[in-house]
Amino acid sequence: MPERGEVQAQSKLLRECKVLTARVQQSVSCITGDAESEESMELAAMFPVLSVEQVQAVEAKLINKAYADAMIGLLARSKGTKGTVDGIMRYLFTDDAMYSFNLEGRAGKIPLLRLKAVELIFDLFSEKTKEDVQGAIRKYVRLSHNRSNQKNILTEKLQMCKCVNM
Repeated sequence: MPERGEVQAQSKLLRECKVLTARVQQSVSCITGDAESEESMELAAMFPVLSVEQVQAVEAKLINKAYADAMIGLLARSKGTKGTVDGIMRYLFTDDAMYSFNLEGRAGKIPLLRLKAVELIFDLFSEKTKEDVQGAIRKYVRLSHNRSNQKNILTEKLQMCKCVNM
C-alpha cells in the first residue's frame, strides 16, 4: 500500500513536488544546522559557467574565504556518492566555456591549473593522487573540446542546409 506522501506526490504536478521538496530540504537544513549561506546560494546560481567572463567573476569571489568555503560545500554535494571528477567539472563548466581552456594553457588557451575552483577540486579528491585527478581533468577537457567541435560542425551543416533550401 502506498504511503501518504506517495499518494500526494502522484496527484501533484512535478513542479509543485520540486517546490515542496525544496521547502522540506530547507526546513531539515535549518533543524540540523546545515542551512545554506548566502555565499553558497550566490555561487550555486552561477553554475555551470557559460563564458570566460563568468569564470573570472567566480574566481574573483573565491578570493574571499567565505566564498571558498561555500564552494567546497557545493563541490562536495556535486561530487555525490560516485565521486567523479567528470561530474564536478560538468557541474562547473559548460562545453562552450571549456573550449577556451586546457590543463596547462597550451595553444593560446587559458590554463585550468591556475583557477582557484580547480585547486579546490584537488583538495576535494585528497584520497586520489594529483596525477590521477589531473588525468581525469585532462580527459574531461579533451571530451569537452570534442563535443564542442561536433556541435560547431553540426551547426555549420544546418546553416548550409538552410541556405540550400532557400
